[in-house]
Amino acid sequence: MQQLVSTGAKPYYWGMQSVQKVEFVLKFPNGIAPIEVKSGKRVSSSSAKKFADKYNCPRVIRVTEKNYGMDEGIKSVPLYAALLIGEEAIGLTS
Repeated sequence: MQQLVSTGAKPYYWGMQSVQKVEFVLKFPNGIAPIEVKSGKRVSSSSAKKFADKYNCPRVIRVTEKNYGMDEGIKSVPLYAALLIGEEAIGLTS
């Protein structure tokens, strides 16, 4: 979290009912990006997808122990690179 804030990102939390939650929502001048933090082998991001659909977000980011990747429109970022998420979301590029 401190790494994200140091990039100038403004983190928010989002949740609906008890089953849907997104750990962080970052707001940037050109849009918002939901971020889910996952541990373990199962890294589904259904809440982040629902958030992105509801608020028309061009990017969904998942922070995991796994390496960089893109799966079903979700950008995976390894934990050690969380500092770079701000730069990634600001550009809203691949």
